[in-house]
Formats: sequence, structure tokens, C-alpha cells
Amino acid sequence: MTNVKRPLQHRLVLQVTFGLLIFSIIAAIFTYRYAYRHQLNSNNQVQDQLIATIKSQAEIAAFVNNEEIGHEILSGLLKNPFLKAARIKSNDIMQLELTTENNVDFSSGQSYPLLSPVDGIEVIGSITVVQDERHIKENATEVSKTFTLIMLGQIFIATILIMLVSRRVLGIPVVTLADDVRSVKPGNNYRLKIPPMHRDDEIGLLSRSVNQLIEAAEKAIADATSSHLAAEAANRARSQFLDNSGEGFLSFGKNLCIDPEYSHECISIFKANIYPSRTKPESDDENIKERENNIKNSDFLNIEDVETIDENNICDLLFGMESSDAKQRFKKNIELIFNESCEYTRELYLSLLPASYSIGEKFIKARYHFIADNSKLMLILTDITREKQLEKHVQTERSRLKFVIAAVREPRDFFAILDDIENFKTKTLPSLSSKYEKEADSRTDIILELYRYIHTFKGVFAQQQFLLYPDFLHEMENRISSIKDKILNLHGRSPATPDHENTVSEMKQFTKEFTLENILQQDIAVISEFLGDEFMSRKGNVIISQGLALKLEYMANALLESMCNQIDKEIVDILEKARRLRYVNIKSLLKPHVEGTMQLAKRLGKEITPFDIEGDDILVHPDTFSPFTRSLVNVFRNAVDHGIETAEERIDCNKSEYATIDCRVKLQQIDAAAGTPVDATAGTPVDATAGTPVDATAGTPVELPPAL
Repeated sequence: MTNVKRPLQHRLVLQVTFGLLIFSIIAAIFTYRYAYRHQLNSNNQVQDQLIATIKSQAEIAAFVNNEEIGHEILSGLLKNPFLKAARIKSNDIMQLELTTENNVDFSSGQSYPLLSPVDGIEVIGSITVVQDERHIKENATEVSKTFTLIMLGQIFIATILIMLVSRRVLGIPVVTLADDVRSVKPGNNYRLKIPPMHRDDEIGLLSRSVNQLIEAAEKAIADATSSHLAAEAANRARSQFLDNSGEGFLSFGKNLCIDPEYSHECISIFKANIYPSRTKPESDDENIKERENNIKNSDFLNIEDVETIDENNICDLLFGMESSDAKQRFKKNIELIFNESCEYTRELYLSLLPASYSIGEKFIKARYHFIADNSKLMLILTDITREKQLEKHVQTERSRLKFVIAAVREPRDFFAILDDIENFKTKTLPSLSSKYEKEADSRTDIILELYRYIHTFKGVFAQQQFLLYPDFLHEMENRISSIKDKILNLHGRSPATPDHENTVSEMKQFTKEFTLENILQQDIAVISEFLGDEFMSRKGNVIISQGLALKLEYMANALLESMCNQIDKEIVDILEKARRLRYVNIKSLLKPHVEGTMQLAKRLGKEITPFDIEGDDILVHPDTFSPFTRSLVNVFRNAVDHGIETAEERIDCNKSEYATIDCRVKLQQIDAAAGTPVDATAGTPVDATAGTPVDATAGTPVELPPAL
């Protein structure tokens, strides 16, 4: 027979016994109160009888003022145990009191009037008696005790009888039924047997109900088994499809915990952010910090050791355990999505979620779908690491190719800016840095001049398609800008202050890092890789040397001056070309700004019509005019950055969507004295040595006014 820790019959007996005890206590209280009132009424009746018995004697004692008779009367009254004090008082002078204890309050007693024995009408005094309250309570207590003991005895006997009867009628049949039910196993066709004596009572009803339940359970188990097998087959097919799709499928609810259903690809995707002992998200910030610290001190799990990611926090898997602004924005958007009932607004919030994530060394593309039926958000993840790497590689190769093409197309500019930066690093920067340290009053002007140098170099190198050096110059520009801001804030303070000395130290460090950098050499190595070391060593001069070109120029000038009328026209043309061998069209020096301007407009999201350098064909010496044309980089950049609106702004202002930049070259001579323009010959080269233009056809110098 099964052992039951809390048998039903015991509980029944305890509850009945407890109820009877409560009833006994209540009955005892009522018994005590009844006995008390009964004793009090009985004493009052006896008291009235005693007073009636001794009243005539007391009236005589009070009438004649006989204390001896009065004392005998009082003594006789106090022989009754329920009285504790008595007093006879006449209207004259007699007052007798007799008590069994001290300090008796006669005002609490009962007084009876004494009448004159002569006429029986005149009140001549009174007799007062005080009952003993304690004696009354003791009698009432004795009665209630006796009654309570009788009740307890009855309860004890009733408890034993109830225990025996409940065991036979309830306990044994129920335990036997429980043992039979324990032996029942669905599917073995076993049914409970109902004893004849219990066929029509509750035990029989319970047995029949259990048999019906067994039959229903067997039918439900059969149906569930069939459904489970079908569901398992469907799940296996779906899991195989998801696991072989190459994408990560998962879902999570408002609590951000990942549901158990997800594809195997998710484990591979989240490998870098899976930690041991990950549990459901906690709302308490201190618990979260403690959990993060514990995880930081633990080892990462290998992918082979990870079998599941369910119940993990999706934020931790996507962003890692470290707190970040992106992580907090993701949590906020998810909260808005789950709390939003409007489908349109919810879709708007979904569009604000990140389209991709960087998890470890992987790039993951993400798509979202809200499942309104069960308030779940489905996340579809695709590993696009290879595509990103290929895209990055293609972009890198494209940038390298652009860089090489720019160097080949405009070798003069390429080598000129290399010479300029080398001159800046070896001469200009050290000189300015030394002046900055020594000339405290000129520090503002020096730092502004240095800032302009760096800013111009950054634009020129970016326009020439250098790969790494523009970023380095941008960083240096920010550092020099920081020093500039400090100097402007220290304006008016003594140069000997620690803050001024700190800027001097920063300037020294800046100069050291700028002069010792090797980033430019990394860019030049790309040119050497594509074009060979000869290109760098010859600096783009692939035909003749600069000295030979100069000699040919002097020779052509001499021949044209001395033998202009004695040689053939064909030879004159050759000498003219030799004379202009070192000269280039100023438009070619401005040409690089066109492509740089178009690229800048594209980066800033502004539309401009493709343009070219128009105007006069003026031949100039590149060594003289290249620094000037390169310095115009900020003019072209500012024209796009500050002079042109975005397409939307232009349309709002009733302008054409595409802006137009018109760049024209015109040679105009200025009379320095009068300040008025003078006509000049188009297509005229400018002699770098004489500072005067040269007629491109005749080859003879043309005198110009002092100002050009």
C-alpha cells in the first residue's frame, strides 16, 4: 500500500478536532457567562430573603440606636460567603459597618430602607450590603471548568470514532484506488476494478471517471503521437531547408530572448559574440554590469562547443556585451516596434534598424519581418563577408589605378607636389617650428600660416588621387587646428605660462612626426610597383633633360634672331617649337582641378554639369606657374562646397537641378599706374626669365606694362 505523507483521513480528523476545540472554547466562554449571571441572580435572591428576615430587627436597632443588636445583625449577614461587607445607618447618630476585607466601597453595594416600627412609614435609616464579586467569579469558573472537561472528553471520544470510521470508509478505499491508478499505463488496456460495496458511492464514481480519463488519454496520446511524428517530419524538412540555405533565420520577442527555432547558420554567424553562461536579459543595470564583468573574465566558446543560442540576448549577439550607442538605439527601436499597433508606423521603425552588422570579422546583412500573430520579430541574416572583401579589394584596386593614371597623365604636377612637400618637410616646417618656439608674439600668425600649408597640401594630394597621404594630412590638419584653437584661447596671456609651453611641446612633437612619417613612401611604392623605379628616378621626363631643353631654347632664340631671314619657313617652325619646348598651356595646369571638382561634388551630393577649361591658349613656364595653379585648389573646392546648393535646394529656388561652373583663361594686361586693362595678344607665352609674354608666332618678346 502506498505511504502517504499527509493522509486525507488524518487531515479530516485534525480539521474536525480543531473545529470541536473551537466550539468547546466558545461554549466554555458562554458557560462561564451564564454561570456568572445565574450565580449573581441566585445571590440577589438569597440576599433579598436575608434582608427580609433581619429587616424588622434592624429597624428596631436603628429606632432605639442599639449598636449591640445592630452588630449581631451584621455578623449574621457576613456569615454568608457571597457577602463581604454590611452597614446599618440610622438617621440619628448610629452607623455600624462590618467587612471581611479592607477598603470596601459601599457605593457599589445595594441599600435597603429601614422604616419606623411605630407607623411603618417613616424612614429611619438604611441597611447596605456588598456582595463578594470574587466569590461569584470563582463559582462561575468552577462551573465552566466542569462543563469544559465534559466537552473535552466528548471530543476525545468523537476524535477516536471519527479516525476509525474515516480510515475504514475513506482512507483505505482512497489509498487502494490510488495504488490501482499508479499501476495504470496508457496503452496496456488496464482498467480499474470497482468493489461491490463502493459501486454506488463516491469511490465508485471516481473509479469510473478514472477509467474514462484513461480511455480519453489513450486516444489523445495516439492522436498526439501521430501529430508529433508529422510535425517532426515537417520540422526536419524545414530545418534542413533553413540549415542548407546559407542564411541565418531566428526570431525573438519583446524580452529580446532568441526563440529555440533558428537555423544552424546563426551559430556560425554569432561565433565571435557567443559567451558562456549567457542567460535571459536582466532589467537591473547593476546585475547587467556584473554579468558583463564576469563574461569579460571568461573564455570565449569555440564554435564546436556551442550547441544552442536560444535564450541569448539578441543585442549581446549583434553588438557584443559592451554597451554602445548603437546597441541602445537598437533596444529603443525594438521597444517602439513591439509597442506600436499601427502597421505603417511599425514598418517605418523597422526601416530604421541597421541593414548590416559587423560581428567579429564578418559582415552580416540583415532583413526584418514582424510576425504580428505571436508578436515576434523575425531576423534574416546573410553573411556577405566575401562580397564585402571583394568589394573592398575592387575599390582598393580602382583607387590604385586612379592614382597611377593621375601620375602618368600629369607627371609634372605629380613630381611638383612631391618636391613641394619635401621642401616643406625639410625646410619650411622646421623653420616655422623654430620661429614658433622663439618668437612668442608671432605664434598666432605662424600657426595660421602652417594651417594654410597643411590644408592646401591636403586638397592637392587628394586631387592627385593619393591613397593614404590625404588621410594623414587630414589628421595633421586636425592636430594643428587644435594647437591653433589653444593659441587663440591664450591670446593676451604671458608666453611664459605653462599652457603656452605646452603648445610649444605639441608643435615640436607635430614637427617630428610630420618629418619622420613614411606614409607618403607607401603611396610612392604603388607607383613604383606599376610603372617601375625608372619613372620615379626620371620624374616623368621621358624625352630630354631639363638642361638640354634649356640649351635648345637658347639655341633657337639665337638662330631666330641672327638668321631669321636666311632660313626656310619649315626650319623656322622647328625652331619656334624648340623655343617653346619647356612651355605648356596654362589650361593643362588647371585641368586636374576639373576632375577633382567633379569628384568633390559627387561626394557632397551636388549636381554640376561637366565642364572644361575654356578661354585663351596661353603658354607659360610650368616651374613658375605650377605653384600658382596648384594653390587654386581651394578656389575650386569652395566653389562646390559653399557656392553650390544641393539639387533639392536648387529646385526649391526654381533653379536648374544641375549647377554650372565656368572657368575661362584670359590674358589681360593691367596698367599699374592707371589701373585700366590694355589689350594683349592671345596665345602668347610668358617668358619665365624676363617676366614678359612672348609672341607665339613671331617668337619675339612683346613689351608689357609693369603689371600683368
